[in-house]
Formats: sequence, structure tokens, C-alpha cells
Amino acid sequence: MAISTPTEVAHSTSTSNATSYPTASFTPTTGSLLIIFVWAADADAVGSFAVSSSHSGAVLTERIPDPQAWNTIATPLNSGAVWTMQGHSGAGVITVSGFSDAQTGCSIRVIEVASGYDTSNPIVQAPVLAVDSAANTGTTLTFAAAASAGSLFVAGAGKMGAQDLVGEGGSWTTLGTQGSIASPNLRTWVQYDLTSPDTTSTWTWSTSTQHFLHMGVEVREAGGAAAASLVDKPDARKRYWTRW
Repeated sequence: MAISTPTEVAHSTSTSNATSYPTASFTPTTGSLLIIFVWAADADAVGSFAVSSSHSGAVLTERIPDPQAWNTIATPLNSGAVWTMQGHSGAGVITVSGFSDAQTGCSIRVIEVASGYDTSNPIVQAPVLAVDSAANTGTTLTFAAAASAGSLFVAGAGKMGAQDLVGEGGSWTTLGTQGSIASPNLRTWVQYDLTSPDTTSTWTWSTSTQHFLHMGVEVREAGGAAAASLVDKPDARKRYWTRW
């Protein structure tokens, strides 16, 4: 059964100085897989957080563990993570909370895969790339080869600075609209590639600046090739985990 085309079902961006950030209430498809991307900004130190849901029956799993530190990696200020959610029904909100001190902003993007995915073991790999450099005009996140031709790759980028993100195009398709908040300037967006997906997700921007956090997951189709057990595999060049 082919994986359905993903959609963005909730998107929240906030510059409130807060320790808790909820989405608006939304009703996902019963039986769907939700992929929850989080980027949070702070003024003084990176903060751990948790993701919860008020949807009936919701089961949340952390796929890229928080806090993925970024925005000056030597002395991190920002954090991020990716979670998935299954088993839900009805309306509810997703909340990012538990920060030890008030953040200066938070972006939450919730992507739904309605059907066609492996419900027992949906995530094959979850790469992440954080770069602390003022000399870049883009980011490329590399996935391992897909588990099967019917896999879905979903990747989101968060970057500091006011320059807009530009999606890769080609076989990759952006979801929803760009997330844009000020004070601090933070841009976030998500894109996907479905069926024989391209193993690189690329975003660019106009001016050489910015620190960024680029995260992704591979969703395995129902009946697709089995994945090995998930392990964290560090890359010596940059802070980078691949789960396979």
C-alpha cells in the first residue's frame, strides 16, 4: 500500500516569552502518523523540553532527541527535536513545554501521513545536521539510502536570520508556508520527497549568515523492507545522527 501524500495539519510560531507553547486545536485523521518538528529559541542557554498531546489515545515517540543544540554550538542558545504521534483520535492540541526558563520563541510544525505507512515500526532513520557558521547560504541534509522505493522522506530546516528559506524543488515539495517570527528572527519550513526519494534535502537563502538546524525522518511504507534497530551514529565532521 503506497504512502499517502503528507500534509501539514498544524503550524504554530510564537515569540512569547514562555515555558509552554501549544498549537491550536486540530483533528488529525484517525490512524495517521504525525511528525512533529520543534525549533525553540532562547536568549541565554539551550533548554530541554517535552512534547505532549491532549488527543485521545495519543502515543508520542521521540525520534530526534531534545535538545538538539544549535545557534552557536560552542555555547548553544537554541534547541530542537522531532517526535512522532500515533493512536490518536478526535480533536486536541500538541504542547511543547518543560523548559527550565522562558524561551524567546518557538516554532512547531505538525505533518500528517494519513495512510500507507508501517504502523508497527514507521521510522527507518532520523538524520540531523546543526551548523555553527556565518559563511553559508544553504544546508544539505543527507539521508542513508531509502529502505524501499516507496519510502517517504520528510525534512525540516530552522535557521536564524531574516532571509527567507528556499526549498530544493525538483522531486522535493514544500509543505504549508514558511514559518517566520521576529525577535529573534527565525525561519522554519518543511519539505518532503515521496517514492524513490532523493537522499539529500537542501534549503538555501539569499545572504551568507546563519546558524541552522536541519532534521529529517524516513517513513517506511506498509510492507516495505524491514529496518535494522535504531542506533545513534555520530559523524566526526559535524553533530549528526543517523538512525538505521
